[in-house]
Amino acid sequence: MQNIKNKFKEIYPELSFPEGQVRGTVESENLSVRYCFGEDENGVPYLDTYSSNKMGSMHLRIKHNGETEALDTYQEGFSYDPDIPGDEERAQKEHRVHNERVGKMLSDKFY
Repeated sequence: MQNIKNKFKEIYPELSFPEGQVRGTVESENLSVRYCFGEDENGVPYLDTYSSNKMGSMHLRIKHNGETEALDTYQEGFSYDPDIPGDEERAQKEHRVHNERVGKMLSDKFY
């Protein structure tokens, strides 16, 4: 657990490490981080975090050894080729489907 705590403090130096609850929120003036402790399929602990501020959001897993893994988050926008008929609609649909899936996953995990 110490490696997880050290990495959390490295990534979020202005926040207190969350202790005592499986999930919750830690906040500072400029940053809000939702967190959820869990175990992988081998029973090895991890801490998932979802942070957001005015610059964007980040969804990370901090593993027991202190390594991090980027997890899915919302897509801010989408791109398409205006020269291909229907491409804007395709890209817009993919964007919506992705963000709906991520929204459900984040809600199930953190709320």
